[in-house]
Amino acid sequence: MQSPEICALTERDWRNYKEIRLRSLKESPDSFGSSFGRESKFSDEPWKSRLIKKADVIDSSTWVAMVDRSTMGLVASAIPVSEPTVAHMYQMWVDPAHRNNGIGTELINRVKAWVRNSDATSIQLSVSTTNTRACSRYENSGFSPIGGIEPLRDDSDLSVQPMEFKLR
Repeated sequence: MQSPEICALTERDWRNYKEIRLRSLKESPDSFGSSFGRESKFSDEPWKSRLIKKADVIDSSTWVAMVDRSTMGLVASAIPVSEPTVAHMYQMWVDPAHRNNGIGTELINRVKAWVRNSDATSIQLSVSTTNTRACSRYENSGFSPIGGIEPLRDDSDLSVQPMEFKLR
């Protein structure tokens, strides 16, 4: 397999973002704080809006991993004004046919590189406790558990483990 190309999305890429986000929610329903049922009802505007920097964030970005011109992975990150030293990583997903090929690591490394150009000193995320593959991927990438287990979302019995990567 060729190395993935990691591309930042802009507002004009909203259709590509919508497609991979819905694909990720449908394929991995126990991995996200949202659901396919909820987001599949969105009009076009929320999809476009998610790719625009908001007033309550210092910076944000969403990336996809492209393999042979097909989108095979997704990750987003934001640094909120309320927590300028903490970057939050979310929406991480890799197409099952391309897992264990380094795409997840490439996406994580892209977020780390992006955060290093900021004043943030750490990256935080939450991972489903039942997703042992993702837990291992984050630990192998230098993330450590922080805090206690939390609920995934209101309509789920699943839990997430908050994790953190210290940059400095």
